[in-house]
Amino acid sequence: TTLTQEQQSKPSASQRTTDKSAIRAKRNEAQPQQDIILPESIIPDEFRLVKNV
Repeated sequence: TTLTQEQQSKPSASQRTTDKSAIRAKRNEAQPQQDIILPESIIPDEFRLVKNV
């Protein structure tokens, strides 16, 4: 089953939606930061050229 123990312990649909929205908010906050704070050494030269132009 893909349900976690937290989801199983909360039968209310409204509580499930709030949990999902909270998880999405955390993911949305974490992913963009990782993409932006990548070290320049990892970025290929080709991508730099395209970005500079």
